Amino acid sequence: MDLILAVIPAAPMVADSKGALPLHYAAQQGHAAVAARLLAAAPTTAMMPTVEGRLALHKAAMNGHTTIVEQLL
Repeated sequence: MDLILAVIPAAPMVADSKGALPLHYAAQQGHAAVAARLLAAAPTTAMMPTVEGRLALHKAAMNGHTTIVEQLL
């Protein structure tokens, strides 16, 4: 993760065609350490919704990842 961020600092802000950011995917899959690193690199991504209007918080909560929910609150 650190190497990716060193080479491509804007990586946390790059969305796919559905508007999902790396933070959305980390939250959805329960990767708490990755989510924490992405939040540290780009805190504003926590408030960026997908095309469907879902935040990373929604993705974490819908999949039962309480550690990430706490990180995002």
